[in-house]
Amino acid sequence: MPGTPAERIAMVWPLTQEVAALSNMNVDKPLQREITRLLRRGDGAL
Repeated sequence: MPGTPAERIAMVWPLTQEVAALSNMNVDKPLQREITRLLRRGDGAL
């Protein structure tokens, strides 16, 4: 596919918005990101 990565994203973004609208999703809202860290005791590994 010709074009830079930015141009490729610009070409598919309207389609992404349409699909999201059909799925009742808001693509303009930032994604939720939750970070969890699991610590194990006694095995010495991080």
